Amino acid sequence: MARSLIARNAVQYIGPLWQPGFTCAQEHTFSPSDLEQMQAGHHEQPVTRAALQAWLATHTGDCAAVTDFAASIGDTEYDWEHEESEGIYWACMDPSDDA
Repeated sequence: MARSLIARNAVQYIGPLWQPGFTCAQEHTFSPSDLEQMQAGHHEQPVTRAALQAWLATHTGDCAAVTDFAASIGDTEYDWEHEESEGIYWACMDPSDDA
């Protein structure tokens, strides 16, 4: 049986909400249009971390800012810049662990 690989183009990010004192965590799946905007006409080159950061700055309405992110675009993986960010992301996504 033939196996196929499905590319997942998505980003997980964290940042402060517009309401002070709260952290936002979300996941966004990129549309073809999103990827075109990030590539800015350079379709033969992978999306850079800087281009992804710039796109996030204008497309994350619930967050006042994005403090860190991890993403997968095609064959390129972008890890969290800060080790604790992934834990913060999962704590926000599953708040049932709060005491």
